[in-house]
Amino acid sequence: MNEKRVSGIRRKYAAFTYPLTVKMNNSGRGRWPVTIFTFAKYILFRWLFCFIFAILPAIIYQAARPGLEDRQEVLIVYMWFFMITIRESYTFTRVLDLGKYDKTLKRSFNISHGDAFLGRFKLRSITEFIYHFCILIIFGVSVYHAIFLCILTMYFRWAGEKKELKRYQKYEMIDFDRRRKQMNILRIVCALAAYVFPLAVGVMPNGWFWLIHPVVIGLLTPKALLDLRYLYKYKNYDYIVREIIENEGVNKGFCVKG
Repeated sequence: MNEKRVSGIRRKYAAFTYPLTVKMNNSGRGRWPVTIFTFAKYILFRWLFCFIFAILPAIIYQAARPGLEDRQEVLIVYMWFFMITIRESYTFTRVLDLGKYDKTLKRSFNISHGDAFLGRFKLRSITEFIYHFCILIIFGVSVYHAIFLCILTMYFRWAGEKKELKRYQKYEMIDFDRRRKQMNILRIVCALAAYVFPLAVGVMPNGWFWLIHPVVIGLLTPKALLDLRYLYKYKNYDYIVREIIENEGVNKGFCVKG
């Protein structure tokens, strides 16, 4: 199959459709059962992740900590902001990661890392918004707060991906070990803020809803749109992936620009 045959929507979302085709061929099942199973598996994973790190602690705190009774919604919003919006969406980026099938897509179908990443990125932004909104509603967060919290989480994911590209552009050499340590420090700070602070103070006023107030979202929207534009206008995706592949297995701590 050449580049001409992989075009249009199939080309944009090849990073998603190609693995489905491989799974379909290996399992002998039809396209729809494989697609439904893949989405269901991802939904369950996302819901379990969000439940364990943001929702379950909020439920436990409001039931066990004096002063936090009937504060479940504000606790969920507060813990979600630190553990999902910042700790997960902002720090666990994908743009510098090679997917399992990315090399095959590039070598066999001439689909660049940029096309593969942007296809996954777009699909992930849409589906995560839906999954996050659903689980927040299920556990008692109002529609109003759930919408703005999901928007804010999406904005931070865009900012995190852009941050990685800017980091690559800025330095002559990226020390991935140092990057990992910096991100781990931020994740620890988020965990302490999410879990220790409410337990220590025993008070969670409605003022924390200002984290997702429409004014805050409105102020962040121009920045988020610029982040999104940067991701779609970026020209050096293939250069990045070449450097990652060249240094793979040789110098795992660094990605050196030529």
